Amino acid sequence: MWKNNLKFNIGLVLFLIIVVGVVIFFNLKELENKDTSEYDNISMLDDSSMFFSVSSNINKLFDYIEKGSAISIISVLDSSYVDNNNLNINNVVNYFSNKYSNVNYFPVDMYAVSNKGKYIYYSKGNLKSNNYDKNNSIVGDAYFVVNLDIEKSIYSIEIIDKETYMKYISDNNFKFKDIVRNDYNSFEYETIDEENMAVVYFNDFYDNIYNNPEYAYDSIVKDTKEKYFATYNDFLSKINNKYFDGISLDEYSVNDDVYSCKDNKG
Repeated sequence: MWKNNLKFNIGLVLFLIIVVGVVIFFNLKELENKDTSEYDNISMLDDSSMFFSVSSNINKLFDYIEKGSAISIISVLDSSYVDNNNLNINNVVNYFSNKYSNVNYFPVDMYAVSNKGKYIYYSKGNLKSNNYDKNNSIVGDAYFVVNLDIEKSIYSIEIIDKETYMKYISDNNFKFKDIVRNDYNSFEYETIDEENMAVVYFNDFYDNIYNNPEYAYDSIVKDTKEKYFATYNDFLSKINNKYFDGISLDEYSVNDDVYSCKDNKG
């Protein structure tokens, strides 16, 4: 009987060691995906995976709006935003569906500042239509504040206007929020390397060629414009002559967080 108990105890100890080891392993893997860099002063976000993660968590809001889930929408919004706009379970769906129906968010710039594990991300970008007849066309711009408690992996979202965004990124007076956990505000981390980030940007440019040509033209660097299409009308002529049909990403480079992409036509 004693021998059997000993075997059971040893087996239990080994089982617990394995379980603890597995938990530690996955916690470490999660930490690898977290942006643990500290931004004492507001700075352009220099982590492509975190850039992608923040935008993905912002897009959860638009998913909840599309589904008409009032509790989900309220749960990811910052409490101050909810209070300032007099939002509640009964009116929040109508409030957002009138403004943000069938859209997704594509970030253009993102800034970060942090203090003792609390992060604030300021993001500006484009709202793109999900409607079949306007797929990927830009329907407006949008500005967000994402508050993140990196230790608890929970976040909250504030929607702001351009003027407020410009004020925040030029101001050193930051207010780090205390966030309360709920069933919907877990921050999900994404991992993306520079190559895949370049593909994301290139595909966005390619979509904009046909859906938002003026925006696409503005995103081309000066040297390339002067070499291939000195004016916007030259660019439109290339589009009409199907110059861009079949282009793909051939090379890319990253310098000071600026992605430069070269297509297969040079």
